[in-house]
Amino acid sequence: MMVGERCLALVAATCVMILAAASGHAEEESQQQSEPDRIVLRNGSVLFGTVTDVAEGKVSLETDFAGTVELDQAQIVEMTVRTEHALQLADGRVLGAVPIEVREGELILPGEPASLADLERIDPEPWELGKGYDWTGTASFALTVEQGNTDTEEADYRLNTRLTGLEDRYTLLASGEIDRVNGVKNTSDWTVTGKYDRFLEEDWYWGVSARLERDRFADLNLRSYLGPYVGRAFSWQNYADVELELGMSYVREYFRVRDDNDYAGMVWTVNLTSDWFGERFQPYFYQNGIWNLQQTSNVVVDTTAGVTFPLIGKIIGSAEVLIEYDSSTAAEVASVDQTYRFRLGYSW
Repeated sequence: MMVGERCLALVAATCVMILAAASGHAEEESQQQSEPDRIVLRNGSVLFGTVTDVAEGKVSLETDFAGTVELDQAQIVEMTVRTEHALQLADGRVLGAVPIEVREGELILPGEPASLADLERIDPEPWELGKGYDWTGTASFALTVEQGNTDTEEADYRLNTRLTGLEDRYTLLASGEIDRVNGVKNTSDWTVTGKYDRFLEEDWYWGVSARLERDRFADLNLRSYLGPYVGRAFSWQNYADVELELGMSYVREYFRVRDDNDYAGMVWTVNLTSDWFGERFQPYFYQNGIWNLQQTSNVVVDTTAGVTFPLIGKIIGSAEVLIEYDSSTAAEVASVDQTYRFRLGYSW
């Protein structure tokens, strides 16, 4: 065989070996990716699925038979996750993309092993590492047009957005309503609330809130208040996530007919959301109240209760009832105002 032919044969054999090795490696990776993650619990139960998250002492496992289930990390003795993830540990370390292996409750890591309880998150977002904020929110609107004996046009809008970091949080709430009957405006009101929260230990936090409110057809040109509060966030028996806030504020009110007023007031906020029914139906309840400490019979309470459900992508719908109570309204204005509404919105 000539030298040139021998070289060609050698090159061909080398290429075949490289292709065979690459094919075997690809098959091995494909097999690993096709194999489900495996979790063994202390009671001997073995679960298969895909680990999607680790947070607050829970491991989320997406299964074919029960959807996504949450497992206590303390109940896991073995876990195998073949896909690679970034790991955030309790001591502040963040490990690059590595597979997850747990044996006898110990997390097998390069170097020293660690307890599974030391694993705080997988694939943490930058804000979870103290870099910036997590931006979430919902913008929604409701529009009603009626024509016939009475021409009615109603427009309602709402914005609820938050920037959340490891140490603090910023919140902006804005809402308003404009109604016209036979071309004449009979409702025009809006409310804007800005809040700053500083996190403490054990789900406690303190904050400062500022609020502006206007309802000209209820004789209120402007109500404003500013003051501090203390709050706590917690989960109520795994049924709902609750935020309770109580504080003091200086309140100033400007009216069209009545005399202007200012007073020290006690302010409270209740914010409740629930995913007990899954992603399809998520009930919510929100209440904000002001109690006049100088004229204790005067109370202003705004309550919203409803349920949100997904439509397409991040487009959501909601059905809700709004109840507004103001004990200090003028005699010709009802102290209770109820509104039933269906909303369309976008969440992020």
